[in-house]
Amino acid sequence: MEKVRNYDLIEESTVTTGTGDITLGGALPGRRAFWSVITAADKYFVYRVRAGDESYWEIGLGRRKSDGTLARVAVYETLAAGVYGTGAALDLPVGEKYVVLVQSARNAPAAGHFATRPEAYYEAGLAWGDGAKASGAGSVAFGRNARAAQNSIAFGDNADAQAGQASVAFQEAKLVDGANGSIAGPNSHIGDNPHAFMLGAKDPTTGVVVGQGGLIVRSMQAYDTAGADMSIVVPYANKLVAFDALLVGELHIAAPDVGYVTPERYCARVAGVVLGGPSTSLLHSSTTEIWQSGGLTFVPAWTASSGAAHLHCPATAGKIWWWTAQIRAALQGPFA
Repeated sequence: MEKVRNYDLIEESTVTTGTGDITLGGALPGRRAFWSVITAADKYFVYRVRAGDESYWEIGLGRRKSDGTLARVAVYETLAAGVYGTGAALDLPVGEKYVVLVQSARNAPAAGHFATRPEAYYEAGLAWGDGAKASGAGSVAFGRNARAAQNSIAFGDNADAQAGQASVAFQEAKLVDGANGSIAGPNSHIGDNPHAFMLGAKDPTTGVVVGQGGLIVRSMQAYDTAGADMSIVVPYANKLVAFDALLVGELHIAAPDVGYVTPERYCARVAGVVLGGPSTSLLHSSTTEIWQSGGLTFVPAWTASSGAAHLHCPATAGKIWWWTAQIRAALQGPFA
């Protein structure tokens, strides 16, 4: 939906009757006309139409139509004959009324109308700051040019959480598609990787981001001897990335309450180094077994291909294993 406009000292008269579109009759003394600032059709704003004695009024979402009338898109609240109502447009009686551009209580700040420039969308969340934009339900954008998508938070100048749902981006950080449930700390960038936390480091002299590091958490199941891979996107060409994974696994028991079965378990530390980019290459992988039960011969390892690093999680013949990894990552810059 188009952003909702806010301007000061906008008030006109009207003699419109009924429940349809409102024809504006000109600005009152000391006030400005609606279309003097809302200069194009299909722009939205919040209006209030009232009787001169305030005996009845209506507050709603309005839109400028191409024919110059005010469309009553959605009615928020009304008062008529001492009775408050919602949803239905007032049947305006004969006589002069006054139409004012206002901010509705429901839109401030929950709809983002506190953005210094009105970049926040109607009923989208909270936006505060020059160019801030909250573009989805439950989104919060706080800071100059901060941008947040549905159920996400962007906090600080140029924080960008538009592409990751249920995520957080701090100052000068960015999330891209697929980074759901992630936290991008200041100056960091999280690619198509969910459940990650990253921090970026700037050179204090040049201000260039020279590296970043953090944690990625993954969980998955692997079946039979083929096993399965936990994949981490590494989008930066010719950038060195080091991974240190703490990996734990357990044989899945379909009905553990039917008699007691001691499951097989495994824990290892798996280190890897890759060179990022579209043709990601593996430079090193090493595995240190920490503990296991069941006489297992697992060797989890890092591999790389197609712009991603892959942590291979094994399994045993005809069985399902559940794996969880806490992966530390360090990425060398610089980044533009």
